[in-house]
Amino acid sequence: MGRHRGVATADLPERARLTWRGKDFNALPGDRIAFRAGLSPPPPPSVPGGFDYARQLYFQKIGALGYAVSPPTVIARPSTLAGEARAAVENARLSLTRRILDAAPGDGGALVAATITGKREAISPTAEAELRDSGLAHLIAISGLNMALATGIIFFTIRFALALIPAIALRYQIKKWAATAALLGGFAYLLISGGDWSAERAFIMTSIFFVAILFDRRALSLRNVAIAALIILVLSPEAVIHPGFQMSFAAVTALIAAYEWHSKRLDPDRSFSLWARTRRYVAGVVATDVIASTATGPFAIYHFNRAAVYGLPANVISIPIMGLWVMPVAMIALVLMPVGLDEPFWKLAAAGVDIVLAVARMVSSLPGSVTTFAQWPALALVALTAGGLWLCLQSAPWRLGAIAALPVAAAAIALSTPPNIFVTSEGDNAALVGLEGTGARSLALLNPRKDKFEAQ
Repeated sequence: MGRHRGVATADLPERARLTWRGKDFNALPGDRIAFRAGLSPPPPPSVPGGFDYARQLYFQKIGALGYAVSPPTVIARPSTLAGEARAAVENARLSLTRRILDAAPGDGGALVAATITGKREAISPTAEAELRDSGLAHLIAISGLNMALATGIIFFTIRFALALIPAIALRYQIKKWAATAALLGGFAYLLISGGDWSAERAFIMTSIFFVAILFDRRALSLRNVAIAALIILVLSPEAVIHPGFQMSFAAVTALIAAYEWHSKRLDPDRSFSLWARTRRYVAGVVATDVIASTATGPFAIYHFNRAAVYGLPANVISIPIMGLWVMPVAMIALVLMPVGLDEPFWKLAAAGVDIVLAVARMVSSLPGSVTTFAQWPALALVALTAGGLWLCLQSAPWRLGAIAALPVAAAAIALSTPPNIFVTSEGDNAALVGLEGTGARSLALLNPRKDKFEAQ
């Protein structure tokens, strides 16, 4: 931290997040730079009980926000081994992102770069809004889906290739070899994606499953989900209040509970013809999305006050494209990149993403594609969470007692009255929520030129 006025050194935050809106400057990750900037503390929630940006930044050790007011200049390069390593990783991410965008300009290439390196700056606001309103925003996050696709492709590809060599397949435990390769590939993906919080969570969750294979245990079990959650909470206790943690584990818990229930009822004489396998795959994608959407829906509504109505058809079309087209082609491009043959594969991956974007554009433009909700009371989410856990963790017929959570949550929501008047913390602006003649809710601001973010 540079020179400062009026603040003791011991009271300075460990990190600050600054924005420079001028021309590009010649600096690389890990460099020490000098500039003048204005800093301010992170803002409080816009409304009581709303998203607390300051709390999120606190756990990232960011204690100040601001803008640079003078051009940054480089004064030193990384001087420690750890700093050089971090700079090398970040430079590799930037270089790979530029390589993808050069090969496939536009939103298609930008989304491919986002799923590989975690760099989302090149995605247009329009594309982000369409993905969000169609229920496909999770496809561009380095989350459980992308980590599972990447490690799963490595696991099954290596196991399939080794199975074609009888001298190896009959003498060695190729399943464990493939699991080890998937673990290493997942760790490399974690590094190249930036290693942010959601990527770390996804890596821990998928690693538990592959470690279970190495120790001859069941990979898909609720016990492994519990172990993954425990590890994450030990490393980052604050994760328990994060929407990403809640939604990820809600989806995984519900999916594995459904898998365990369904596996006991499989027909041992089922057909393995191409048509039968295709039918089961489509049914599996639909069931997976229905279960995951049902499990994560209450958390999405509670935290974001909105739901994508047509997310099911959008995901049924898009997830197979990501799993069977985009991610496999992107991994081929990564393998071929050292020999310079990756450009056509980045273009091919971007072409698949363009289809996903077309689906998002079509779905988000449908009437009523997004439904908004007033802020739910915490009791509603607690009741639905308890009911969901009871349904997933119990196996006897009394698991259906979870249905009792529905009237409790409904009563809590019905008895909760959203506020009609909002006043800023400084008391210099206010807003009134009312009903128009058509029954639609409207917002009247005392001073429309101020507090535009809070108004939105």
